[in-house]
Amino acid sequence: MIINIPKITTTKNEVCVSAKIEWETPNLNLPETLWFKSPKKYKKYISNSSNGFLVSLLLPAMFLGENIQVKGKMSSRLAYNLKEYQRVFNFWFPDQFKFIEIKCDRYINYKSSKGKGVMSAFSGGVDSFYTLWKHLPKNEPNKDFQITHTLFIHGFDIPLEDKRTYKITSDSYKKLMDKLKIGMIPIATNLKPFHDRLPIDWTLTHCTALIGIALIFEEKISYFYFPEHDAYDYLPPGGIHFPTVHLLSTENFESINDGSEASKLDKTKILAKWPETYDRLRVCYEKFDGLKNCSRCRKCSYEMYTLEMIGALKKYSTFPLPIDRKHVRSLKTDKEHLHFARNVIKFAKSCGRKDLEFDYKYVYLMSKFKSWRKVIKKRFSK
Repeated sequence: MIINIPKITTTKNEVCVSAKIEWETPNLNLPETLWFKSPKKYKKYISNSSNGFLVSLLLPAMFLGENIQVKGKMSSRLAYNLKEYQRVFNFWFPDQFKFIEIKCDRYINYKSSKGKGVMSAFSGGVDSFYTLWKHLPKNEPNKDFQITHTLFIHGFDIPLEDKRTYKITSDSYKKLMDKLKIGMIPIATNLKPFHDRLPIDWTLTHCTALIGIALIFEEKISYFYFPEHDAYDYLPPGGIHFPTVHLLSTENFESINDGSEASKLDKTKILAKWPETYDRLRVCYEKFDGLKNCSRCRKCSYEMYTLEMIGALKKYSTFPLPIDRKHVRSLKTDKEHLHFARNVIKFAKSCGRKDLEFDYKYVYLMSKFKSWRKVIKKRFSK
């Protein structure tokens, strides 16, 4: 794969940084150019290095087994760190992610006093809201680590074609950030198709994709918080990112994993006391409508059960439908959802909510039964 020299272009209202991407593997049906677009006033934040492009496309290149040639300039520290990052993913998934060679036309070991901002990714979900709350001045006394900017992306959970949802959510979050005296940087990108059109799991690659976008703004950002969705007690390979996030850093830009000290349930308990989340919390990933969650997918159901157990569900206008217990018991599960199910069962028991405890015990036991049935069927078939 070749990452050509990034080009920065401006229009009346917008600044765009883009690079042509050339692949060795034929017929991939991937975009020819990777681009990132933001309002023109953020032009001074944008870097002309290839760091963001390289990090964004690292795992797709490893999946395809293609060495990377960077035509522009990149951080010497990042180049060194990416060797270790590759070793970790190759160790976790040796058949899926191959160790590749990365070459660059120009390595730079630069240290600058330009960047002073502290940025966090923000989607309106539990993890990003928790990281925001945690680093407000009232909760983070160290001024050097208080959030000054949030990064709101169009093209990840909100598809580029869904302009209505993007406008509703970005307008609401912009009002909140203005109230908190925090700058919100909106950015649109066509990065996700580079991942979606390959048979790889987005939960494994979204970390590099997200930090790659943040690196586009490394001219003015010193620290970037990656809101971790898993706690330290949950350690499946690839499912957690805190062992690797710090490796996606340059001499001027430090990537920091944040939030792993608290479970999703613990974060929700804290956020339920913050009224700013009542009409803005957005956790759905299947069928959302503006700031309204579908109230039926696995993530919605888990969050609604948690809010119900702490007596806060009625406060949240973002969940328009009531809990459907029968539907919850029919939900399909994966390993991460089973981990959440165990937390719900334990918390429901402590709250005396035997009804909600029963629902997730049913989900948990049915999932285990189906897993055992598959194993037994496979063994007998042999």
